[in-house]
Amino acid sequence: MPEPFMKMHPATAEELGIKDGELVAVKSPRGRMEVKVCLTEGIDPRVVQVPSHWSGKNNVNLITDNEKCAPIVGSAQLRCQLCSVERVI
Repeated sequence: MPEPFMKMHPATAEELGIKDGELVAVKSPRGRMEVKVCLTEGIDPRVVQVPSHWSGKNNVNLITDNEKCAPIVGSAQLRCQLCSVERVI
């Protein structure tokens, strides 16, 4: 995969005015990252799936919370983070 893609449901993308392959900003209470969108009906319309293991402005660590860790294992909660998505103009 030459670049990262965030998965998003087409209905959600339509509500936000986002088209397949567009660059978007994913924002959380911690920070912001940029990634292109890959539309798929194989994901719940209420969530997005952001890739890991990319550097720079595509780094998911920019938006994950290192303070509110999983209570049992003490690691960052990588499977559920609050976020918003908007087109990068």
